[in-house]
Amino acid sequence: MNTVASDVAYDIRADLDLDGDVDVQDLIAFIAKVPCCSFGCNPADIACDDGTPLLFNPGCANSNTGPNEGDYNAFFSAIGFFYQSSQGAAAIGSFCDIACDDGTPLCESPNCANSGVNEGDYNAFFNTFFTTCTSN
Repeated sequence: MNTVASDVAYDIRADLDLDGDVDVQDLIAFIAKVPCCSFGCNPADIACDDGTPLLFNPGCANSNTGPNEGDYNAFFSAIGFFYQSSQGAAAIGSFCDIACDDGTPLCESPNCANSGVNEGDYNAFFNTFFTTCTSN
């Protein structure tokens, strides 16, 4: 399992009360229970103001006005979009996996086709990056 998926798996293991390894199906089950943008205010709000992905530190300082430089930095970090997009299905549930394969945010279509981090996530990130938050 890659580092990113491993870190996410560790974080959700306690939430799901799982023993042993967490596989892709466990991640999908967890994500299905998480409301859209539950960590941030819109699909592009993926990180703390300092660039730490919200999945790794959900209680961090995070601007309530919308995505900012921290989100951009996380998306393009060494463990961000390009790394995760090379992981195929192993990237399902990672912090850049914000959309269906067609670019629809996962919260709007939770049962959509989602094969991991790909062009749909890239498009959803930039379609919502410049959108301010209307509520938290």
